[in-house]
Amino acid sequence: MIEQKYNEQAKCPACGSENVEYGSIEFNGEGATYEVSCEDCNINFMEWYDLVFAGNEID
Repeated sequence: MIEQKYNEQAKCPACGSENVEYGSIEFNGEGATYEVSCEDCNINFMEWYDLVFAGNEID
């Protein structure tokens, strides 16, 4: 198992690289999850986000 050293958006949790590539996004309830891969150390990981209402607009 790879030790998680970093817990930041758009940064590999294993090596800290910002050279990451986002894959598919999955919406689930009030959140979203991205599949992410690190181009430097070749691990795959997930990032998850909470979705918050930001407003609406009438066309």
